[in-house]
Amino acid sequence: MITRLIILLLGLAAGLAAAGGAMADDVSLQQANAAYNGKDYQKAASLYQQLIDSRGYSAELLFNLANSYACQGMTGKAMVNYYRAGRLAPNDPDIKRNLVLLAKESGLFTEEKSLANSLVDRFTFNQWCIFALAGLTVFSMVYGSTCLVRIKKGVLIFSLVPALIAMLLAGAAAWVSFGSYHDAVIIGQENILRISPFATAGSAGSLPPGKRVKVLKKHHDFRLVQDKTGQSGWLEAANLEPINI
Repeated sequence: MITRLIILLLGLAAGLAAAGGAMADDVSLQQANAAYNGKDYQKAASLYQQLIDSRGYSAELLFNLANSYACQGMTGKAMVNYYRAGRLAPNDPDIKRNLVLLAKESGLFTEEKSLANSLVDRFTFNQWCIFALAGLTVFSMVYGSTCLVRIKKGVLIFSLVPALIAMLLAGAAAWVSFGSYHDAVIIGQENILRISPFATAGSAGSLPPGKRVKVLKKHHDFRLVQDKTGQSGWLEAANLEPINI
């Protein structure tokens, strides 16, 4: 009886602690939203980041964090968090709109996406992998069942071909999505590209904050980056932030 009572009290205490933690999170979210609505964007960004650190990443928190940075004129930090939010909610119209709007206002290069890339971006890399795995599973189950039961050729083809096509298309989409999975965004204000990975090396141009780039190589505190126009050079790693979370 005493043991049961102790277990019950411990369970009640744990429940109260969890409820208290959830309430604290809610208060913090309310405080962050209040700071943002009160145009204290620096405080709002700090509170949203604290929530992300305690709760984990979510499209909503990343979107709010990006908005807070955008209102401070911190284009790089805003863009990287819009991209992150977009990966968690690829079809969210608000995220897409704010990202494109900030890119245009900042003079960043935005190319028209092809129909194929637009379709790929409708789902995340992980979702495409799941679709490909589902197609493979169906294909394997149907093909494997032929060892146990006799299946008419027409029925077999009708079952296998769609699964095979789905698997191949989803696999190709996952491959395309993976190609930009490790992209980064320039967050520094002065982003001088170097012809070699040394601070004393000659300049190869510069890139604006908020520019999305591919990281091709690493060398100590420098990264070889390239944007979609083909401009490339070595950039200090401190001026970059990876999109991948």
